[in-house]
Amino acid sequence: MKRHKHRGRDERQKRTGGKGKRPSLEYSTLTIDEKDEYGRSIDLLHDLRHGEDPYTKLLGKHRLSRRKAQWYLGSNLTRGTRGKRVRASKTDKLVRELMFPTRYG
Repeated sequence: MKRHKHRGRDERQKRTGGKGKRPSLEYSTLTIDEKDEYGRSIDLLHDLRHGEDPYTKLLGKHRLSRRKAQWYLGSNLTRGTRGKRVRASKTDKLVRELMFPTRYG
């Protein structure tokens, strides 16, 4: 007689397509294209904080979809409910790539 292995909650969610815990976003593991999208989402967050344009217009300006912006920015975007605007959080702990000048330029 064949015995079935006990399946935990995560196993069931994977099997049924339910929402599981999102893998953590490590900047060092992103591909070049993903780092480009990540940088554009950081720029979107900056513009959103400084009130440059409405959220939907900024998405087009930075060439991002709502899904990608939510993926990279996560809880740093507070969703508007019942017709309210999408806003940016006041602070974040997102990784940014900094460039320092060297003697070569």
